[in-house]
Amino acid sequence: MKRVLLLLTILLVALFPTQAQDDCEIDLLDEIAQLAEAQRAADTGDTTAAAQTITEVQAQLATQLEACAPGNGLLPATFEFPDGLFRFSYPADWAVLSPVAGVYALGNSQTVVNSLVETNFEKTLPPGTQILVAAYGDRQAVFNADSFADFQKQIQEDGMGDALQLTGPKDVVINDYQGIEFTVASDLFAGRAYALDLRANKIAFFLAITPADEFEAFAPTFEAMVASIQTGKKVTVTSEATPAVIVPNPGKPLSELTYTKAINIRDLIEDVDWGSAVLAPDGTRMAWFNREDTGSICLYNFAGQNTECQPIPSNFNSRPPVLLWSPNSQYLAFTQDGLRYFHEPDIWVFNTEKQVFVNRTDDQINRWRFGGEPNPDDSAGPLWFDHTFTWGPDGNLYFVRFVAPDAADFSIGRTGLYRISPTEGDAELIRDLTDNFDRFSIYQVQQYDLNGALVVSPDANQIAFIVLAPKLDSPQNGVWVMPLSGEEAPRQIVRATDFTLGTPAKFQESGSFLFPMDLAWTPDQTGLYIFAGNPAYAVEVAFVLYHVSLDAGVLTPLTDLSQYTATELFQVDATTGHAPIYEVPRAVVMSPDGTTPIIFNFDQKNQAAGLAAITLGANGGERTTLLEFEFGPLPGRIASVAADGKLLMFGTLFLPAE
Repeated sequence: MKRVLLLLTILLVALFPTQAQDDCEIDLLDEIAQLAEAQRAADTGDTTAAAQTITEVQAQLATQLEACAPGNGLLPATFEFPDGLFRFSYPADWAVLSPVAGVYALGNSQTVVNSLVETNFEKTLPPGTQILVAAYGDRQAVFNADSFADFQKQIQEDGMGDALQLTGPKDVVINDYQGIEFTVASDLFAGRAYALDLRANKIAFFLAITPADEFEAFAPTFEAMVASIQTGKKVTVTSEATPAVIVPNPGKPLSELTYTKAINIRDLIEDVDWGSAVLAPDGTRMAWFNREDTGSICLYNFAGQNTECQPIPSNFNSRPPVLLWSPNSQYLAFTQDGLRYFHEPDIWVFNTEKQVFVNRTDDQINRWRFGGEPNPDDSAGPLWFDHTFTWGPDGNLYFVRFVAPDAADFSIGRTGLYRISPTEGDAELIRDLTDNFDRFSIYQVQQYDLNGALVVSPDANQIAFIVLAPKLDSPQNGVWVMPLSGEEAPRQIVRATDFTLGTPAKFQESGSFLFPMDLAWTPDQTGLYIFAGNPAYAVEVAFVLYHVSLDAGVLTPLTDLSQYTATELFQVDATTGHAPIYEVPRAVVMSPDGTTPIIFNFDQKNQAAGLAAITLGANGGERTTLLEFEFGPLPGRIASVAADGKLLMFGTLFLPAE
């Protein structure tokens, strides 16, 4: 116990240096007295009492530290450079001086800041003075440097290095930016300096100095300032997640539904775009994208059997990969298809009641350019590449954003998961994923089944998503889950190379695997349904529906044809009238109440199709046929479901008996 007491006594000195805030009253007599009592208790053998006392002292010290220790509290103010593309936090009550464009001096004394700039580091600082010099801008315009290496050379060889006696440099990485660190150790000052290569021809430089023997106390504050740097347009980040208002799924259970009608939607609506049509969750309407002119959103009302179309603003300039209804059937969200058509993507929202379009993530850039100059009506950057998105049960939109500081250069940038309301407020960064995955490896494929490649759990506490990196053998590829608090990194549930289960031996021996395409949560949130396929592999089984348990990571094929040979797959069973290949799922949705996967399957050769419910049993998937009918191929790539029992799959509208 004597060693513990000695350590805590040292901490008392270290945690409360002489440069504490003026309004901070530090009185350690009680803590010291308590430690003495702890020592006496330990000497008598009562280690439990001693440990309890030490725990109480630590809590008291933590409280005083939070209120008094410099550099460990929050930095409440934000200093932003005029271009709006670079900012950092600093103590709110500091003075700020701008001697030249791109260079600012900040400190706790306006007089000293002015004097420092006028004398160019030639005057002794008064005790208690803390100064930060921050410089940011283009390499040539602000620093007269041809490269970051040239700027480093200037620091070491020119006047600043001599005046401040900089030593170093040491290579560092701060917020994913490469840089260098110097130590200031002159007769007049002590301090530290950082130079960061922000890429896109930008450099940031931070220099902090204090009187010669006072920098150690100031160092934590300075480090917090440097670590707080943000680049690109400002994004609102809240400290707490948006309160979730979860509306229970009102959909009808399968036990109350009997499917009797399968209608080709072209027979119902002559001018419908069957490739983009999607049901509203309440079943009252159906929406699709009309390609005529600049494009419009069309709404079909089932009750009135009428259609209304509203033109999308011309600056949308694209075709949306998918239209997604909000849980309350009021809004439609969509985006440009950035990687397929090279259109600059934003998240758009259409208020179907007010017939109003709003770009909810407008970065003031409407055209994606490669290595070119900004268009006359576009911002110079950064570019927000907002792509894969989904609705949460809380009514918010969740999406993946790649931020490119230079809109003409996609070789650099950061990827994050964001959340935004459909009606107001800025996007909220949930977690930066740059260091976890390759850019654009979280991306919705063209076929949209279940609830998509990015899905929020029913309680809005977790999110699951599919990762498919450019390299097919990347260990990143597969299905991942992450808490929506943003406090924990995502964890991989299943790897893509595991998606050979349920396929015939010939496919498994080929070295190929199916690609996970779409996901849905199980109602109890202990597992996921996964629809996987390999459309390029046209022989035999190209699609399989799976279940995976989150805790154990056990992957189970729910549609399993692995027991058949290539020949047997196409042999018709006299009892069922179908060959096994008929059972391959071509599209999948969750049942109206969100509990059970429903698959669409067909035998194109015999123009026979079916609808079946799939449940997880002791031996894998158990199949219950819901409907069989004659089918003329209309391969709609988006499947949707409504609470009243309507299903829209492969361009076919399924209606339950009334």
